[in-house]
Amino acid sequence: MPKQCFGTSHVPLSPAVRAGDLVYVSGQVPVGSDGIVVKGGISEQTEQVLA
Repeated sequence: MPKQCFGTSHVPLSPAVRAGDLVYVSGQVPVGSDGIVVKGGISEQTEQVLA
């Protein structure tokens, strides 16, 4: 299965890796466009991270 890494060129890590139909993310913070952590529980925060 081919693997794709997504990241930036200025840091030595990949915040997302796609392997087939799965996407693995790490180090994501549930911060809204206003710079504040979204209110709510795991569902709301997960939705923000994946938005």
